[in-house]
Amino acid sequence: MGHLFRRKTRDGKLAARWSFVYLDANGRRRTGTGSSDKAATRRILDELETKAKLVLAGVIAPEDDKAEKAARRPIAEHVEDFGLAIVAKGGTEKHAREARGAVLRLLEGAGVERLSGLDQETLQAALARLRARRSARTANYALKAVRSFLRWCDDAGRIKAAPKWLRSVKTYNEKVDVRRCRRSLTAAELARLLEVAAASPPVARGGRRGVPAYRISGVERAALYRLAACTGLRANELRTLDASAFKLDGPDPHVVVRAGYSKHRREDRQPLRAEDAAFLREWLASREGAAVVVVPADTAAMLRGDLEAAGIAAETADGVVDFHALRATYITLLLESGADPKEAQRLARHSTITLTMDKYVKKTEQSLRDALEGRKGPKEGD
Repeated sequence: MGHLFRRKTRDGKLAARWSFVYLDANGRRRTGTGSSDKAATRRILDELETKAKLVLAGVIAPEDDKAEKAARRPIAEHVEDFGLAIVAKGGTEKHAREARGAVLRLLEGAGVERLSGLDQETLQAALARLRARRSARTANYALKAVRSFLRWCDDAGRIKAAPKWLRSVKTYNEKVDVRRCRRSLTAAELARLLEVAAASPPVARGGRRGVPAYRISGVERAALYRLAACTGLRANELRTLDASAFKLDGPDPHVVVRAGYSKHRREDRQPLRAEDAAFLREWLASREGAAVVVVPADTAAMLRGDLEAAGIAAETADGVVDFHALRATYITLLLESGADPKEAQRLARHSTITLTMDKYVKKTEQSLRDALEGRKGPKEGD
């Protein structure tokens, strides 16, 4: 039988709010705090004891009782736990942070404060409002994150079941709403960028948001661009490399991205061309005691300055060149050098060939014209 009581404060006085203690369906002692109204707190206690008895009698399933309790918690608490679960399953902190942010933006935009307040009409309206402000891709990512969140809530017993209507909420067509299209550099543009950057003066970086100011020489910038373009590694992957990651001797030179830093949470072994391995061998010898490459937070701004110095347009009708475009350059030049699509997919470390060919292979208007006019010439060995 549960009972009410009032705790004592630090000064020895009785607390204004009443507390209660009772046994749950598992026989565990539970305590809680009600209100300053003793009768209202008694009603809360009676309701909890009644539910415990109904669970014991088999009238209410334990999972239903758990879901009902979860429904009373603020949505932000569930989203925070969702992010922790992503990391616990091997996801990156970045992935967890982005997923949490996407879920919160969409649900807060819908005015949803509790899990019980989410329905199809509310979610669809919030998604439409997000789509009006942001790209189709951003809206689709938010919807995907909410779907994952609700499936996790279902698995964790925080809702009775993932809502069936979730499948009826349609994604947007990203192909008709491309807000940011990247282009790749041609081989000639890449060579000019590396040459001009290496001869350019240092640039200042940092000095804000707690990051100490530092300078990156032209030679360091050129080495960073070349490493990105000859491996296709992402900026976050490049930041993690140290000298031990490079295996440059022997007939199969390669660089290793450890599982903890790879986007797919597995160790990736990225092959290198012999000429790039020779360059990196000399480069590493000159970097003893220093980072292999310096990758600032604002890579796109730094690259834009070097593109301007090299006389290369950062933005054309074919798209924008930012730092991630160096990965697109790597994949596009692979195909132009004779690699078949499946080989390009493997070297890009993509899960599907569609991602490689549709998202990363960039053809300019000029390259299409050259192909049409037959100016590309036969591949080596034809």
